[in-house]
Amino acid sequence: MRSLDQEAKEGVGPLIEAIADDAPIASEMLESQSMQAALVELIGEVKEKYRVVLLLREVDGMSYDEIAKALEIPAGTVESRLHRGRKELAKKIERLRARQARETEQ
Repeated sequence: MRSLDQEAKEGVGPLIEAIADDAPIASEMLESQSMQAALVELIGEVKEKYRVVLLLREVDGMSYDEIAKALEIPAGTVESRLHRGRKELAKKIERLRARQARETEQ
C-alpha cells in the first residue's frame, strides 16, 4: 500500500496528482488509436482527387488559394472538391458507425 502523498514515480509528483490527472488511461488511448486507425482507413477510401484536397486543407491547414496554387487548379475547384470529399468521408463514417452499432447489438 502507498500513501496518496507518496511519489507515484520519479518526476511525476504525488500519487494523488497522478490519479487526478486528466491524461487518458491506457484503454482510452487504445480506443482513440483504434478510432484514428479507422479514420485513416476511411480517408484512404475517399477518391484521390478529393482526398488530396481534404488532407491539404484539414491536416496541413493550407488555404484554398494555397491548395489551388499547389495543385494548379482553380480555387473554385478546390472548394467543390473539398465539399465533395467531406461529404464522401461523412457517408463512410456514418456507415462505419451503423455497422459498429449492429455488431454491438449482437
